[in-house]
Amino acid sequence: MPAAFAAIVAIGYACYSSVGLGVFGYLPGYAQEEGLHSGSRFFLLTLANRSLHTAVPMPAYVALCAVVMAAICIWALRRGNGPYAFILSALVIATTLTVFYSPHYPWYFLWLLPYLAIVPWPPAFYLVAAATFLFGTNLGAPGEPMYHLNILLYFGFAFMLVYDLVLRTFGWLTFYSRVTILKPATLIDSTTTARNS
Repeated sequence: MPAAFAAIVAIGYACYSSVGLGVFGYLPGYAQEEGLHSGSRFFLLTLANRSLHTAVPMPAYVALCAVVMAAICIWALRRGNGPYAFILSALVIATTLTVFYSPHYPWYFLWLLPYLAIVPWPPAFYLVAAATFLFGTNLGAPGEPMYHLNILLYFGFAFMLVYDLVLRTFGWLTFYSRVTILKPATLIDSTTTARNS
């Protein structure tokens, strides 16, 4: 499947190969504008630089993100391929990627909503809800206000994540037992039954 996707993308871009690097449009300018080259875009990298009073190289940050993402993907593969497990794994992967990327616009968090509609995972729900609110305040301005916004956003997410892990570790999941009433497997079974009747 990944090979097929790569082939389709390559064929799509090959049609416009005569324009050279112009096929990528404003992508290089966007990367420069958003601080992807300098690393100023990534909140966790900025936090590490400010806290450690040193300049952590951006390639080191990207390498660390790649290792963590690989570990989460291995965890997701070992969870099994049931519908509920698959969607929760996808939500965890998408949320981790969002945290590492640390978007500067609230609409970048909305791609988590389809997963949250099925799996109400509180840390990701907090991330979407807090981003929607905080970016509408004065903290949404570029520069130092955005740094303080990110502190509220991602430290709050870290708190919710630890809280969620404690609940799961000690089995205090009364919240999940009340909220997760219809699992995807139930939805799929009911759809199949409706079609067959």
